[in-house]
Formats: sequence, C-alpha cells, structure tokens
Amino acid sequence: MLFDIRQVTTCRYDRPVQLAPHILRLTPRSDGKQRLLDFGCTVSPQPVVQSNALDAEGNLVVRLWFDGATSTLNMAFSSRTETLLENPYGYLADSAAIVLPMSCLPEVTLLLAACRDPGRPASIVARLVTTLLGQAQYDTLVFPHHTEQLPVQRNRA
Repeated sequence: MLFDIRQVTTCRYDRPVQLAPHILRLTPRSDGKQRLLDFGCTVSPQPVVQSNALDAEGNLVVRLWFDGATSTLNMAFSSRTETLLENPYGYLADSAAIVLPMSCLPEVTLLLAACRDPGRPASIVARLVTTLLGQAQYDTLVFPHHTEQLPVQRNRA
C-alpha cells in the first residue's frame, strides 16, 4: 500500500521577525516495515543552510538556518511511503473502538482528556470532520481511508 502525504504550513507575523534555527521531524521512517520512496521539502524564505541529519533515534530530520527578517514562513512537505505490511495499522480494534466517537475505560479517558477535547475548531475543520465521519459511517477502520477522496482546499505558498 502506498501513502502519499502532503503538508503545508504557513506562519504569518504582524511584523518582520528573525527566524531561529529549525529542526523539522516530518520525514517518514524507512525501515523493515516501510520504505520511503520520495521526500520533498520546500521552504520560503529560502534558508541559508538546509541539511539532513539523523537524530539519536535514527529519524531523518531537516535542519534549517535563516538569515534576515521575514514576516512569513512557508514550508511544504511531500512524501511517498510504501508499507510492506499486510495490515499497515498493526492492530486489531477493540470492540469499544469500532464506532466513532470511541468509548474508553474511565482510566483511559483521563489519560486522553487533553487529546479528546478539540476546543473550538474552525468551521471549515468541523465541516471536514463531519463529512469524513459521514462518509466512513462512523467506522474507525474505514475513517482514515476517506481523506484521500475529499476535495480539500489547500493553502499554497
């Protein structure tokens, strides 16, 4: 199974700022379970130095150093990864986790409290989630596969 991942981040500042060095950990791993087939990283303003390195845990990281002030920072990443597993998720779903929203044991609910409170998402995010949930019929195993079928407006730098 192939996974194509695209991610764009745009930061806007109300006045020009000096950017500190950045360490980006957005590269999928290549190991015995999956292969990284392609990875791209585009940054604006262009860093004066951009290098790839391995961190202490063997993950590929992108390091960026900037010069000068800017009022925006745009970063776009794309990757293509091939999973070598028949079940890329590597688990069997508990019966309580088949339907969204999932129900949890009280001790698990407490541990996940910060992750389960979405706050007030932007209306476009709320509509996207509602659409995806409906398409997946609230099934946790189907839900991840519906994101590729949705026409999402992307922020382009």
